[in-house]
Amino acid sequence: TGFRRVLFRSDELVGPALADSCVPEVVKDGVLFVRVPTGAYSQKLQMSEEKIITALQDLGPSAPHSLRITVRG
Repeated sequence: TGFRRVLFRSDELVGPALADSCVPEVVKDGVLFVRVPTGAYSQKLQMSEEKIITALQDLGPSAPHSLRITVRG
């Protein structure tokens, strides 16, 4: 599935340090939901959103078009 491919590409998309702390949870209605432990990680992920979304376009119709980030430590 598209979500599984997102999950296994986390290191490639955001780098290993950020990937270790960010948990992709689901892709729903074109939105990739990601859980992070702190606001600082949320900011870092938001700054990479365009790069992430662009890199995931090869998933075709199942590719997310935006991120929704939730801070839960």
